[in-house]
Amino acid sequence: MAIAPDGQGGFFIGGNFRYVGGLPRHGAAHILPDLGVDPLWDPDVGGSVYAIAVTPSAVYLVGSFVSINGWASTG
Repeated sequence: MAIAPDGQGGFFIGGNFRYVGGLPRHGAAHILPDLGVDPLWDPDVGGSVYAIAVTPSAVYLVGSFVSINGWASTG
């Protein structure tokens, strides 16, 4: 549902999925320039990602989800 370049030849993807490239990735993944899945970036989104914005210091995810990395929404 969403894609954004990472500024280094790869990109971030978002949607409603459970696996990418054979690795468990819930809702968001970072695809490296060689098209492999980044083994270190796994936000474990509890829902769907509809949009992604990337800055030099952060990746912002927008969507319908209740948790990221186990942290649940309180509002």
